[in-house]
Amino acid sequence: MISIGEKIKLMRESERLNSRPEVAKMLGIGNDALWRYEEGKSIPNAEFIIRLLSIPQFEKYALWFTTGKTAPESGQIAPVFYNPKLYE
Repeated sequence: MISIGEKIKLMRESERLNSRPEVAKMLGIGNDALWRYEEGKSIPNAEFIIRLLSIPQFEKYALWFTTGKTAPESGQIAPVFYNPKLYE
C-alpha cells in the first residue's frame, strides 16, 4: 500500500514541481515539514490535506489521494509517475 508521504511526493513530482521549498511555500509550511511528510517521518493533519488538494495543480488527484481510485471522465486521475504495480 502506498503511504500518504509517497502520494504527496508523486503528486509534486508529476507536476514537475521539483523544488520542495516552492511547494512548501505554496502550502504555507516549512520545507522541513514537507520533507517530513514526504519521507513518512510525520503524518500531515486534515487541514494540510485539504490545503494540498485545493491547490489547482493537485485537485485532479483528490479522488486518487483519498481512495486510490480514478475517474478520468470526471477529470480525476493518478499522478503520471504512479505505478500501482510498485505498491502492491
